[in-house]
Formats: sequence, structure tokens, C-alpha cells
Amino acid sequence: NLVCADTREGQVLRGLLERLDEMRQQMGDQVFDVVSALVTDLDMDALMTQMSVADETQDSQMQALEKILEAMERGAQRLAQWQEPPRPLEPGRYRQLRERSRQYRLSPEYAQHYCVDLLRAMDEEPRAVGADRSDPGDAAVFAVAPQRKAVRELLDVPAGQDVRLTFRQASMDLTPKPRFLAMGSPEYDGLLALGRAQGSAALAQGALFADPDLPPDQCYLLWFLEAAVYDGRGEAVERCLLAVRQNSDAMCAAPAYALIDLAPAPEVARPEPWMLAAAREPERPLSWSLANQQGDLLEEARSGRREIVARRRAATLADARAAAQDASSRYAEAAFAGADDAEALERAKEQAEARVRGLGRRYAREETLWLAPARMVAVAGVVSLDQPPDERPDQRPDVAAAAMAHAMAYERAHGREPVDVSGDYAGTHSFDVRSSGPGGLRFIEVKGTVSGNVFLSETEHRTAAKLGDSYYLYIVSDPLQHPRLRIVRDPASHLQPDQRLHQGVRYLYHAATWLAASTEG
Repeated sequence: NLVCADTREGQVLRGLLERLDEMRQQMGDQVFDVVSALVTDLDMDALMTQMSVADETQDSQMQALEKILEAMERGAQRLAQWQEPPRPLEPGRYRQLRERSRQYRLSPEYAQHYCVDLLRAMDEEPRAVGADRSDPGDAAVFAVAPQRKAVRELLDVPAGQDVRLTFRQASMDLTPKPRFLAMGSPEYDGLLALGRAQGSAALAQGALFADPDLPPDQCYLLWFLEAAVYDGRGEAVERCLLAVRQNSDAMCAAPAYALIDLAPAPEVARPEPWMLAAAREPERPLSWSLANQQGDLLEEARSGRREIVARRRAATLADARAAAQDASSRYAEAAFAGADDAEALERAKEQAEARVRGLGRRYAREETLWLAPARMVAVAGVVSLDQPPDERPDQRPDVAAAAMAHAMAYERAHGREPVDVSGDYAGTHSFDVRSSGPGGLRFIEVKGTVSGNVFLSETEHRTAAKLGDSYYLYIVSDPLQHPRLRIVRDPASHLQPDQRLHQGVRYLYHAATWLAASTEG
């Protein structure tokens, strides 16, 4: 900061940064761990206050810098003692964390589709740029000539003037250069605010969605609630969106992304009477979530926080106790000898002992976690949607199971090692098999068909576009009697859907379409 560069605080900061640059040559990014330890070991507020009020002739900034550098050296030595030989990763330990990360993370693909859908809902006309004929939600760059005042002001363009937008960093090298809509940028946050303004009233009243895979006689409610865990200092440790699926007679947990592959229900659709009655009683799903979801959230947060605090407590309290013991010994020697500085050493001893007690209280508060009352965010009703007659045979579980078995056997016969991961990537990525071996890693979506038609969901379609050449569509015709495998590599580039069903929730490909783009397995 150039404003404070010539102040005493600025001189300390410059000296600290110079030393960090030197240490980074030997330690790499681990130097930041030393800084973290430094902040814990040293009372920076007291040190900087003492320096600021000292007489300028006392060279207080150099004294403060020397204390900071000494603390950094101790931190570096302690860090070296903490080093352990690397241990093999245990993927099972991180499965839940990985799944929760997928639920929380808003990927650029979904952010782009949301942005395009929102602009359309506001009567704007986003379109793919150049030779890219894909949907603007999938395009590398899309453009819009905003007409509505709110959109014009947000994007800072005159009415009717084109503005090019992209969610992909790689597209920033194009000419003319598009505007990068990074998640977290003012423009994207502004679009989110417009979306909330557009849909908040509907969310509060409840929205109705259609599930193409739901049998005609079934329906359910989806409740979305925000849960939070705080520590003893009142700081948020964990925040997450939870979903509860409520049927007419029971409740169960649902993924937070449960609405991604659903479409708004047709205007003629109506919720069942029990859904309207249940939607007026949010206390029931809140109570169910407290007993069945939020307790697990609190326990996971406690487990992770205990491990973090234990590592910090062991190091910092050991140093603080050693410093207190040293201060006590110095005071005892001075008091016994009747030295003039005995009174100052006594104060130093009391300060060191107070620091030990303060650290103990601090870590106790950090380790004490509590669950805040959950906040209900929204409720959605989900009803069935009559499917086209030729779609139903391909949805039978025995057809899907036979197709999967045939695809797995094919992979093994060709020297690869397939792993069934169906369901693991629901909501963010979608494929059924991860196969490794000759030819590299394959992400495989398996489809069985009796009618010749193949359907991809919105999530499967976006996953294919994201993974490109690594994504394979394995289509097994007549899997129950005479299975025959056809393979389409990178279907997002080589297949154009013959029809988009249910407002884009399903992409339909006729047999002639996928046969022309496939090779025989």
C-alpha cells in the first residue's frame, strides 16, 4: 500500500515481505504455514500498538521487525519438525467430502445456463456467437443486445448494443475480446440479484416441477433449507443447503441439486391436495432434518474441527508454556538476587502466563461447535409427466441392467478395468462407468434401447460437452435377447438431438442418428 509505505507500520511490512521472499526460495509455499504459526505465536496487535505509540527516536519499527523475524524463525523450525513421510491416500475417507463439494460448487456450465435462462425470462435474446450453432447456454461465447433497463445498467451498455459474454477463461484470447463473467464478479452477482428479484415471490409460494421418470400416480414435495454450524466465538464453521423429499406418508433426504434435471410443470398440472396441506407445515421437514441430517452435519464439523484445533494447540501451547516457564525462571532469579528489573520481569511472567490461559480459552471456544436453527429457503412440488409411448420400454430397469452388464463385459474383454460409478456424480457430472486401461481413461454413459430411441438428460448432455473426447456413449440394442453394442465418442460434438423433450430435460436421438455417428463395439 503506497499510502502507508513510509510509516513505521509500512517499514515493518516491507521488511517482513523481503524476509518471506527469501524463505520462499527454500520452503516454497510452505512459508505461508509459517506465517499462520507466526500470527498464533505472537501478539501482533500488542506489538504494533507498542510500536505506534513509542517515541520516534527509539527506532521502534526495527525492534518490532526483529521480534517478528525471530518468531518466523521459530515457526520455520517447528514446521520442519512437523514434517511426516507421505501416506497413501484413502479415497473412501474423502467420498462424502467430495460429494458435498459437488453439491456446493456451482460449475461454470450451470452458471452459464442459468444466466442464459434468466436473460430469456427477462425477454432478452442471448445467442451463440460466430459459427457456433449450439445453444447459447453451451456456447464458448454468447452475445446479447440488452433491451431492459436493469440489464443495460448491469452490463453498462446502451440499448440494443451487443455485448459478448463468456464463462470460459480460454475464450478471453479471442478477438474481439468477450467480457468474462466469472462467478463472484459484480456482473454475475448482479444477474443473481436480478434472478432473486424475479423469482423470490414464486419461491416463497412454492413452485411446481415435472419429473419425466416419475410414475403417473406419484408426486412429492422438495424442501430446501439452509443449515449452519458455528463455533464458540460465533464464527460460521459450516454452511450448506439441505433438501428433504416428502411423500404423502414419509420423508427422506434428497440431494441439494435435485431440481437440476426437472422441468417446470405444464400450466395444466396441479398439485395433489395433500401437497397443498403439507406445504403449509414447514415445521415437519425442519424437525425431520434436525433429527436425520443436521446432526450428521454437526458431527462431521466437530470431527474436522477437533483435528485442526489439536494440531494447532499442540504446537502453540507448547511454545507458550515454554515461554512462560522461561519468564518464571528469569523472574525467580531476579527476585532472589534483588535485581532492579525484578518488577519488569514479574510483569513479563504474568503476561506469559496470561497468554497460556488465553490460548487455552481460545482453543476451547474454537472446538465448541453448535448448530444454529435451520432456515427454510423454498419448497417445490414435483409431479409426474406423461411420457411418449415409445420412451417407456427403454426405461425398464431390466433393460438398463442388461445393457450395463454387456458394457462392463466388453470393457474387461478389451483389457480395461471398468468401475461402476452410476449415481456418484449425479447433479454435476453424469456417467455410469469409469474405465482405465489401453487407450486412456474413458468416462462411459451406458444406454440400453429396445425401441431404437436413446435419451440423454440435461446433466448427461452437459457432461458430454465438458469431457469431450474422454466421454463415450455406449448404446446396447436389444440387451435382453440379442445385445449389440455401438459406441459414440464425444457425442456432444458428433450427435445433434432429433428432439428436445420436456423443455430440454430430455434429448432424444433416433436410431438413424446415433447409428450414423457410431462405431461397432
